[in-house]
Amino acid sequence: MGIEQIEDNPQPKTRRYALSKIIILLSSLAVGIFLGTVLSLGHRKDALPHHHGFGTFEHGFVTEKILPPELYEIEHRRFTSSVGFHSDGTEFLIQEPSEPVYVGEPSPEIDGAWEELVHDRYWSISESEAKSLWGVGYEMYRDEVKGGWTGGFDTFHILHCLNMIRKRLSPEYYAGSMPHFGGAEHDMHCIEQIRQRIQCSAPGTAIPTRYSPDMKAMYVDSAQIHTCRKFENLWQYTRSRSPGGSLEVERIKWWEIEA
Repeated sequence: MGIEQIEDNPQPKTRRYALSKIIILLSSLAVGIFLGTVLSLGHRKDALPHHHGFGTFEHGFVTEKILPPELYEIEHRRFTSSVGFHSDGTEFLIQEPSEPVYVGEPSPEIDGAWEELVHDRYWSISESEAKSLWGVGYEMYRDEVKGGWTGGFDTFHILHCLNMIRKRLSPEYYAGSMPHFGGAEHDMHCIEQIRQRIQCSAPGTAIPTRYSPDMKAMYVDSAQIHTCRKFENLWQYTRSRSPGGSLEVERIKWWEIEA
């Protein structure tokens, strides 16, 4: 009789089974939609760093508004110019022969290497760029000498400052060649800019100390690998924005407009 009852009333079981399948399918679909939405938002956050928080080292920070996104390229670089010691304990620099020389006894070669780095550090800024960069107060930055607006990446300003401090180490060689604003105040300005730039970036790469038998002491080994932005991209873009470059912006001649 029990068997006959099951055979005579199959519909309730079939309906419950179908209903269970529908519930499982709907639940799976809901979970899938939820996870897809979460992952999508996470992806968009990575893809659009300028619209979320501070931005990123890899894609640009919110305060970096000119460099095209495709030029943010990351690489590993081993730092050079560690200090070595001769058998008498005197120091020498372990330099990379394939790289330009930026330090040493002053020479036209060294001056030329620094000039190549910082020569075109300021260039013409368009009005729309000025508004984006400096907000409602952008008018105060009008270039009343050349026209339009003038600006450049802080990287090259910091390099200029470092070069000025380098020249201060050889006052006899550079006597008479320093600019009129190259006094003690400018030196202190440069030191402060370099200090703030380092503290702002605050790289966390650990560097070890190493025993030197010639010195009979531990000494820092700075020839370590660091994660860096590709400097050449920034440098090439700066050149393209400079006079005669492919992205040069024509300057607004204020004196012609306001005459």
